[in-house]
Amino acid sequence: MSTSITAFMGIREPAMYGVNRRLKKPFISALIGGAVGGAFLSLFKVKAYVIGGLAGLSRIPMVIGATFVYSVISFAIGAAVAAVVTYILGFEDEPEAAAAPVVEAAPRATASVTATSAVTRVEPTMVNEEVFSPIAGEVKPLSEVNDPAFSEEIMGQGFAIQPSEGRVVSPVNGTVFSLSKSGHAIGLVSDSGAEMLTHIGIDTVKLKGLHFSPKVTAGTKVSVGDLLMEFDHVEIEKAGYSTITPVIITNIQQYNSILPSGRSSVKEKELLYTVLA
Repeated sequence: MSTSITAFMGIREPAMYGVNRRLKKPFISALIGGAVGGAFLSLFKVKAYVIGGLAGLSRIPMVIGATFVYSVISFAIGAAVAAVVTYILGFEDEPEAAAAPVVEAAPRATASVTATSAVTRVEPTMVNEEVFSPIAGEVKPLSEVNDPAFSEEIMGQGFAIQPSEGRVVSPVNGTVFSLSKSGHAIGLVSDSGAEMLTHIGIDTVKLKGLHFSPKVTAGTKVSVGDLLMEFDHVEIEKAGYSTITPVIITNIQQYNSILPSGRSSVKEKELLYTVLA
């Protein structure tokens, strides 16, 4: 519910990275809904009267004018189509740890015990995770990031780094499970189950990949210090974008707290913080 509210208000990252990327089919449904809504806008030649990159309800001031009613209708159409397609396609939540191996290993004394074990929800056992700095630079609290998705810890918890160099290396041993088309966001899952997001800059998605050079693809196995991305932080800042980079744990609800390293500046591969299970 919380990610739906923020998405309607134009802050899409929590829903995109926290829900849609994980469940896949709702993401497809959202794209279909957006396409249908966009087709309606094109059909009725709806105009935006202010140049901007706003989305959701926050875009309303941009479209106030002669075609405003059609813009509102397209918004409703897009949301309705996405909801209907999601209902039709369906989706399964992120798979829980399978109970079947537990049943196989357990003594098969009674059918009732086996049946009970088969439906018992097994939570993954989390362990402490050391997160090493993916970027050299100054360590900043998330509260200094000019994006409420990060500053209000909607997407997760961690710290941000103001880069001094244009390189991103892996902060954990694990797997790249997502890489945005624009190159500004890298999702990792560690070997012990910590889900991480390194988001290079604020609103840098608008650069559409300019000044970013990915060195990995989704599915790549990585170790601490492996090069993930190169980016031109000087040119990005010249283009008017902040390069402050949140490095967060997105499944923080499965942990107890975060212990900072206490460093005010870091080099690549220096300890940034520890996630406590």
